[in-house]
Amino acid sequence: MSRKQDILHLLANEPNDDFLNYALAIEEESEGNYSEAMQILINLKQRNSSYFPLYLKLAQLYAYASENEKAIEVIHQGIPIAQHLKNKRGEGELKELLLELED
Repeated sequence: MSRKQDILHLLANEPNDDFLNYALAIEEESEGNYSEAMQILINLKQRNSSYFPLYLKLAQLYAYASENEKAIEVIHQGIPIAQHLKNKRGEGELKELLLELED
């Protein structure tokens, strides 16, 4: 069974598990299914906006899709969460992507 199939099997029992949904989005991205990955992360964000890992990945996917305004919006939403969590690395990664997008 593939990693994606494993994740889908686990999600069948726990469809609202944040980590599993995030992992599925990563698998979709790795298969080139960018819009599917984006949608999974958008749904996750609507369900649990405090799940920090989704912000960088969603912003990267928006940037890849040349939707820079949406990417910047997601970054601005994620930075305060990183600060609240005292996640300096995550905050730095978001700010680095923001600088790239604003060039």
